[in-house]
Amino acid sequence: MDALLDTVAGHQTFLGPLIPFLSAALQYLFPPFPDDTVTLFGAFLVTARDWSLALVLVTVTLGSLCGAAFDHWLGTWLARRAAGWGRGGIWSHIVPDPARLEQLKARFARHGAAYICLNRFVPGLRAFFFVAAGMAGMRRSVALFWGGVSALAWNALIVLAGMALGASFEELERLVARYSLGVWILLAALILLLVLRRLWTGRRGPSHPPEDS
Repeated sequence: MDALLDTVAGHQTFLGPLIPFLSAALQYLFPPFPDDTVTLFGAFLVTARDWSLALVLVTVTLGSLCGAAFDHWLGTWLARRAAGWGRGGIWSHIVPDPARLEQLKARFARHGAAYICLNRFVPGLRAFFFVAAGMAGMRRSVALFWGGVSALAWNALIVLAGMALGASFEELERLVARYSLGVWILLAALILLLVLRRLWTGRRGPSHPPEDS
């Protein structure tokens, strides 16, 4: 890691920014690799190696948007070809059926901006927000605008946290690891609650109004 830090830090003009850019894009192409390491790395470069704050924020944000644009295109492509594939095989587990696809479109019509704004704060699942946005027919320009807002806010928080911790890469890494663990625990709890709710509703069965005598 030290050798990589020294190599990138010594090439602020081209090679250095290129590596964080590509790594940020990879987060949206092969989730969860490489997770938030690249953002932590950028924060370290600002605080310990005197890199430009604007350069790091723009680099990692643009990389995130490039990856997100591909995910959105993928979601659009999947939705357009879903009808021709039918409902059998592996595609039935990837592309929602027409009824669920309409529900997805309705949700994004109401809360799409909020979903995309949250994407950068959910570890490991960020790419799927943009795939869903593409499936739901959300305009790419709108999705990327709110994706840029989300990425810029998250990256700025990471860099500011790095500055507050005194350029300690290890401390910053531990802080983000605790945050990621907390988010995963919260998501697991929400999923468990939804499963328990569905099981409880299924056991009770549909409710029928009393018949008039």
